Amino acid sequence: MHYRGAITDMWVAPFSRVQTISLLMIGLVSGCVPALQPLLLGGLLAEGRISGPQIGHAATVEGLGMALATGIASLFFMTSALRRTALIAILGCTCANIATLLSTPLGIIAARGLSGACNGILLWLIIGMINRTQTPARLFAIYITAQATTAFLLSATFATLALPASGVIGCYGMLALLNLLLLPLLRRIPKAYAPLTIGRDSATMRLPPFRGRVGLLAITLNQAGVMVVWIYLLPIGLQSGQPPAAINAIVSAAIFVRIGAGILAMVFAPQVNGPLAILCSALASIAALTLLQLSSSNTLWLLATIIFAFSWMFAQPFHIALLNRLDPSNRSAMLVSTAELLGIAAGPFIGSIVIRSNDFQPALQASIACYLVVVIAAAAALRSAHP
Repeated sequence: MHYRGAITDMWVAPFSRVQTISLLMIGLVSGCVPALQPLLLGGLLAEGRISGPQIGHAATVEGLGMALATGIASLFFMTSALRRTALIAILGCTCANIATLLSTPLGIIAARGLSGACNGILLWLIIGMINRTQTPARLFAIYITAQATTAFLLSATFATLALPASGVIGCYGMLALLNLLLLPLLRRIPKAYAPLTIGRDSATMRLPPFRGRVGLLAITLNQAGVMVVWIYLLPIGLQSGQPPAAINAIVSAAIFVRIGAGILAMVFAPQVNGPLAILCSALASIAALTLLQLSSSNTLWLLATIIFAFSWMFAQPFHIALLNRLDPSNRSAMLVSTAELLGIAAGPFIGSIVIRSNDFQPALQASIACYLVVVIAAAAALRSAHP
């Protein structure tokens, strides 16, 4: 029942079915790149193109590029030339993926920064559309579920076809091709967005209250806890004795599980308490990370990674619900994307600091530390949240 309502809500004015699908498809390719980083950056590491710390630097620059581009676009970009803006961003992503294949380590890091900036602009387009519908939270859950599906299909293709046949060059080449295939969709997206009224009154432009800032901190650390492990999953697995092919398969399985988690979150979103969902997901993530740290069994590794990926995905649609319960003025909710993207950038940076030579286990410990803060923040939110 709720799922059917979610689908019909997608076509609420002011966007047509074709416009909504076109915008979502553009966002799917750009939004799934962080989920593919274990295969993409791990592949560059395996081929000797970058070092372990440089994985963190590349992912940090890419995530930071997304965060800055989204924030700058929200503040300064005009919403009257969307097709031209999207064209420049898509071509920028294409050039960044090609440059990644041809560059030295520093060039790779710079190329990933360009990719992050261009993908951040495309994310701004998607968020702009979602925030102008009558059911933004539900449509956002649909979007990230479709994004997880796209990431799974790409990860399976990379792991079974591209990497064995042509190495990481095939993966980035496929991403560049997908970017180009998005170009015909530009004729289908809106030429401009209508002005967006932020919040209920001008007071929403002020900084969020303390409880809202606590919620934003929890969201940032939640995403940082995810990414500090996710981008290093391949070398962590190799260090624990997992074969490379098994790790690639585990990554694909984990991304597939994210689809189910997103669907469950979408269906039960109206009934689930946001702070409670994030608290339980953080506790489950800590348990999974502890298992990854202590076990070398392939079966337990698969189980732990699946739990970790499920918790990651299940929590994300409730970020807005958490902020709205803590801050009814909606000032905090307007910053949810910024908090998430900052966490995506902070996680790899933390990882690049804590890993030592060929010892990647400290990334697991750093992630657990992030999640412990999330547990404290979510528990405090649960006690003080507005009904």
